[in-house]
Amino acid sequence: MNKDSFTPILLIAGGFLALKVFGAVSEGVDRVTDAFLPKNLDSVDEARKDTDRLLKAGFTPTYSMASYGGMADSLENAFKSGPFGIVEDEDEILRVFHRMHNDLDVSLLVEAFGVRTFVLPGNSGNLIDWISKWTPELKPEINSVFTQRNISYSF
Repeated sequence: MNKDSFTPILLIAGGFLALKVFGAVSEGVDRVTDAFLPKNLDSVDEARKDTDRLLKAGFTPTYSMASYGGMADSLENAFKSGPFGIVEDEDEILRVFHRMHNDLDVSLLVEAFGVRTFVLPGNSGNLIDWISKWTPELKPEINSVFTQRNISYSF
């Protein structure tokens, strides 16, 4: 083999190594940079307002408040399950949405998810953004669950 035949292999290996190193570094940087990134608070604020309205109307959460945080973390892990930002755990995403029983559950989940960074710093959004950007093919099934349970939200 000559020198030219190794060039594509070296470029691919170098690119892969750079992405792995950047991914490891960005995991630590995410937590620091999130505090300084512009926040997309529109839907999180709306969820918070809906939560207050629904609680005043007499709705009760299906789960403990801590459970919504755990479900939000589970969604984040499922979104980040594959290499290079490829979502591999769509089943877990759907499992979480199948646990929603009413509007209050959904608003508490969106509120618990807040605004998070997806893979690279500067690529942050709320749960609605993450569904729209990274798994738009799941929207019909999520919306079907919501419709079956008379949940007024849709993605």
